[in-house]
Amino acid sequence: MNIGQNVSIWTHASSMDVFNGYPFTIKSVEIGSHVWITADTTILPGVKIGSDVIIGNMSLVNKNIPDGCFAAGIPVQIIKEKIYPKIISLDEKNAVLKDCIDQYSNLLKSKPFKPNIHLMNDLKIEFCINGKTTIFDCRNRKILGEINEYSEDFRDFLRYRGVKIFTGTPFQSIKPDWYMCACKNINENLGSYDEL
Repeated sequence: MNIGQNVSIWTHASSMDVFNGYPFTIKSVEIGSHVWITADTTILPGVKIGSDVIIGNMSLVNKNIPDGCFAAGIPVQIIKEKIYPKIISLDEKNAVLKDCIDQYSNLLKSKPFKPNIHLMNDLKIEFCINGKTTIFDCRNRKILGEINEYSEDFRDFLRYRGVKIFTGTPFQSIKPDWYMCACKNINENLGSYDEL
């Protein structure tokens, strides 16, 4: 499940005085698998969201949402039904992987390291750097061969692009230049504080 920023999931409503006739509601919210709830969405008590669903930005989900649809709005409306999961062809999957490789390679133009990355048969990507080879088996969602900070950086990029490959360990990707610069500045400033 992916949950965007500022999403509110309410299981209760109202803390007003029930002796003055105000309602009190407490109900669970059920959310299926493979659900993407995008930013600024509010889900009210008692709602059931099926599996393989996308809820559009800033929606107010006040009713049940069936499996496999796209829903959005205030209040939420079903925009498209039974569209997920969508079966895509091998050629379409290869096109996605080729686009990932091209975009990642473009990001590395200013970097000192240049891996050799190419698409193989059967939805596999070969990633070679410093004499070490990693095979990303995108069909079976596995990594074969050497896992290092460079291959993990590419796996993190694939994850960002929606290609999930699981290893059971946290990402150990390369830190961006801005992060390294910020760490250096913090460490330098901490040294000056120690002198006080």
